Amino acid sequence: MKKEKRQLDPALQPTRSLLEQGDLEQAKALLRQLVEVFPQAAHAYELLGAIYYDQGCYEEAVHYCGEAIRLKPETKLAYLKLAQACYRQGRAAEALKVLSEAIAHHPEEPKFYLEAVTILRDLEALDEALQTLALGLEQNPEAEALRRRRLELLFEAERYEELIAEAQVLLRQRPQDLLALEFMAAAHFYLGELDKAAMVSTRLVALAPLVPHYHLRLGALCHELGDYRRAHEAYLRALELASDEELAHEAWEGLALLDETQMPMVMTLLAESPTFRRELQRDPVAATRERGFYLSDGALAMLLSLDFDLFTDAPGGDINYY
Repeated sequence: MKKEKRQLDPALQPTRSLLEQGDLEQAKALLRQLVEVFPQAAHAYELLGAIYYDQGCYEEAVHYCGEAIRLKPETKLAYLKLAQACYRQGRAAEALKVLSEAIAHHPEEPKFYLEAVTILRDLEALDEALQTLALGLEQNPEAEALRRRRLELLFEAERYEELIAEAQVLLRQRPQDLLALEFMAAAHFYLGELDKAAMVSTRLVALAPLVPHYHLRLGALCHELGDYRRAHEAYLRALELASDEELAHEAWEGLALLDETQMPMVMTLLAESPTFRRELQRDPVAATRERGFYLSDGALAMLLSLDFDLFTDAPGGDINYY
């Protein structure tokens, strides 16, 4: 066996070169010759199976990968391609069985769990997919790919408390992981925890200040929380960073909604406070911001266009709303 391996390794080198060049047909021809000369050459069968799979020849892929596994049960690539070929043939149960065998041989290997999860997700077996990921993480707690996939499925399953706990584990491993923070912010939002969602979104903006989507999300959350200053700043920053018309439109829309929320309060104050009217005419930005309002330039221009002589002082003097 050792002698055969010494002979096989150099013989495989031309095949590897052909694969690197993308010459699959020549590579297949050489590999078929090799398995005739070396009928126990599991790796040659494995490569043949992988090539046939990549060419969409699933029956041949099943045959050659099956032979590779028979000769070398601890193989990895053959298990993966065999499972994928079975699934492409509509044999999902068989594909999952192959992956189960692969996991038994290689419980530490994330790709087998991920492939099983892909199939289970397609079959709408979300709970089983999550259980599979949990099993994989028990075997390999540091497997970030498994944890990221679990975040996605927990979000899809609307299991937000579990998602937050899972994201915290990933963040302990990678404190600046943007995906974990994105899912955590969304989970807090759907749980109605807007203040926590805003805190996480603030962290996202700090880590990736040039991503306009993060500023848009922060603006919307601050708007809901009544923090008009931060909402206004976030929308303006998103507008500056917008790389296309759609993003710019979202930012303008956010500013418009912010104006829509604030303007009724501003108009009430304008009608009831002579002091505010005087200050507004002198310096509209300072007058509004002193009272916690952050308006767009368009809204400020509209206020200045009003005929202030039409307002009648409210009896009893100014009213302090803040």
